Amino acid sequence: MSRAALARRVVEGRAEGDMLRSVRDLYGLRPHAADGDVGAIVDLYFDEERWGVRYLLVQSGAWLPRPQVLISPLAFGELEWDVRRLTIGLTREQIAGAPPIDTRRPIARRDEIAHDRYYRWPHYWRGAGLWGARARPPQLAALAVGPGDERARYWPESEFEHDDSASHLYSTREIGGYRIDASDGAIGRIEDTIVDLEHWAIRYLVVDASSWLPGKKVLVAQQWVARVDRRHARVSVDLPREMIQDSPEFDPSVLISARVRGGTGGSADSASVS
Repeated sequence: MSRAALARRVVEGRAEGDMLRSVRDLYGLRPHAADGDVGAIVDLYFDEERWGVRYLLVQSGAWLPRPQVLISPLAFGELEWDVRRLTIGLTREQIAGAPPIDTRRPIARRDEIAHDRYYRWPHYWRGAGLWGARARPPQLAALAVGPGDERARYWPESEFEHDDSASHLYSTREIGGYRIDASDGAIGRIEDTIVDLEHWAIRYLVVDASSWLPGKKVLVAQQWVARVDRRHARVSVDLPREMIQDSPEFDPSVLISARVRGGTGGSADSASVS
């Protein structure tokens, strides 16, 4: 198989059925709690190991004194595109009582532990799957009310006191504009990200390659990423430019699910990111 065919197979040769949307489609969606609207989605945070979407950043509005809150996919219910609303299994009172978050600095692991402790949710990073040992957020969320011995595997009390200042999260707005390099030269800059709404994970980066391929935007699969460098605002891809050149071109006027068949499904495929 040629390198070009291999590159196309990585993007196109997956099972159908994933719900893939541009992150820009999610901005402005309104999470709806049991007792009213929470606000509007303004950003998404994903982790550096598996690129799972771990939190929505929501601009809360006048009902809450602090301007922004984090909502985990573990609370997600139905997504209604016709009214641009995402149902969540929380109340506004619960959200108001959650630990405050300062988004002016990177979100640290200790912030995540405090968040999980408040909501009594298992930790997503404990286990080999995308969501703990599970593939989808509802499957992990179910462990919070499951048998005690099962829950303890993902939610150890001793970890609540662990003070970890390291950050493991990036935001989709943060990486927008990052330079992206192949193994043999620059490709372009990240313009958009494509999110799998079934598993809540980043599957593709949309790269503006016009400085190299005039007028072309290409899809770069998440599993091609070798490294993310926050300090230099750069993403490195473990492939030569020739293979990237043969990737499917991105057309925002066409639904991504109709053009790229599927994503990585529930597999634990992940990039090494630091």
